[in-house]
Amino acid sequence: MSRNQLFLQGKTVLITREKSQARDLSETISNHGGVPIEVPLLSFQLPSGQVKTDTVQKIERVNAFDWVVFTSKNGVDFFFKFLQELKIDLSPNVKIAVIGKKTLQVIENYGYKPAFVPPSYVAEAFLPSFLEILESGELVLICKGNLARDYIAKGLREKGFEVEQAIVYDNVQPEGTDALLVRAFRETKVDIVLFTSPSTINNFMDAIHKNHLEEFVQESVIVSIGPVTTKRIEELGLKVSLSPSEFTVQGMMVELEKYFSINS
Repeated sequence: MSRNQLFLQGKTVLITREKSQARDLSETISNHGGVPIEVPLLSFQLPSGQVKTDTVQKIERVNAFDWVVFTSKNGVDFFFKFLQELKIDLSPNVKIAVIGKKTLQVIENYGYKPAFVPPSYVAEAFLPSFLEILESGELVLICKGNLARDYIAKGLREKGFEVEQAIVYDNVQPEGTDALLVRAFRETKVDIVLFTSPSTINNFMDAIHKNHLEEFVQESVIVSIGPVTTKRIEELGLKVSLSPSEFTVQGMMVELEKYFSINS
């Protein structure tokens, strides 16, 4: 329990996560006295067209792979949507690797225990550790979103491993987010903006520039989860105020409490 339970008292917090994933975060912010504003800059859906056709062909062969790698909660959820749609059971001989505490939790909720979880929740930490346990000739399937990086696949291929990538979900921007952002910044003072992925900051800054809201954003505390997100925020010209070492909502709350105990 926080030493100062209401450390966000009166602070307006902009949440940019996908709608279904923002609910729990909004509740946490409210419990600490904050006022959450949800402006979902992402939504997730099954891929379509040729991408879906390619993914179906790979999922149909899933039991021929030695490893399936998941880098996000969404990757797990949409992978199992494909399995259900195709009426395929995942063989117990297929080993599972995951990145991230939430990804681990979700895969366990489906009844599977990963054979490999890296020491840190980023691809850069995953790759060297995963290479240490891979055996020569093993086949790897990486399940990912359409905007995810190719870092792991590229690194494995450079070491001679055969890797395929299945795009199990599309990351798209919901309609109407520009209007929601304009209202949030022009009608209230946004004290804190939370970013959890490079995609959210990309869509956010597009809307900010189109609607000439730059001066309003400069007054906000920018919070980033994960080094890849932080790097993208800085590339787009914003200053990151907080970036927790633990890439979770709980880690973010700990850092926010520290920040406002010093800057209040």
